[in-house]
Amino acid sequence: MHNQNLITWIGLISLTGTSYLFSESQLSVSRVALLLSAITAIKFMAVGFQFMDVKHAHLLWKIGFAFLLLLYLSLLFILH
Repeated sequence: MHNQNLITWIGLISLTGTSYLFSESQLSVSRVALLLSAITAIKFMAVGFQFMDVKHAHLLWKIGFAFLLLLYLSLLFILH
């Protein structure tokens, strides 16, 4: 496993643990939703760019990938 892959993997595991801690915390529902959405966005980008090789893809694919994330977050906040 490459060094950068290992660092990304450790970061993803850390973010997953952080998500669990926030979901079990006594914070308000809206704050937890905001924090979990932010963590999900970071994990989505990390997996996409590191393990799906979006970072080496054509610019159009990078824009589409970012647009998909923005669409997800927008719908999440609209429905919340």
